[in-house]
Amino acid sequence: MRAWYLETTSWQGIAIGAIHYYAKLVDPDYKVHQVEITLSVDQAAVLNQYDRHVTYEAGDQTSRWDDKKDLCKAGLVLFQAIAPSTDVLLKGNHCSADPLEPLFGPTEAVTELRKIWRDAEDIGWWEGVEKTMHQIAKPWACWWEKHADPEENL
Repeated sequence: MRAWYLETTSWQGIAIGAIHYYAKLVDPDYKVHQVEITLSVDQAAVLNQYDRHVTYEAGDQTSRWDDKKDLCKAGLVLFQAIAPSTDVLLKGNHCSADPLEPLFGPTEAVTELRKIWRDAEDIGWWEGVEKTMHQIAKPWACWWEKHADPEENL
């Protein structure tokens, strides 16, 4: 079993006028797969209101998304199209050692990983009780040691 990562980003709150979300899938070999959308007429019109440097048309491909939920759904669809059914999709950065929210994968794996992730959410992560977070992080690492593909470097 191998981990894939759906990494979402945005410049909202950082760059003036930023309104979009971006995402990429990072596979177990660290190859990046951009999550893109084919623009409708309405979506192209919205982008054209905010971008003075590029003119968008219906049918254009872009990695700029207005809705984070739609972006995550598209990431899941892309994952299901290119990943083996035994792999797990996690929401977050591939460099993180903390528990990440499992979005898709074998039911038993998602259930077990989601419990560990929720435990971390419930205590407030490292800002909560640090000793408890250490106790939560350890089962996450142990789970991956037990279930990881021996060919993968976690």
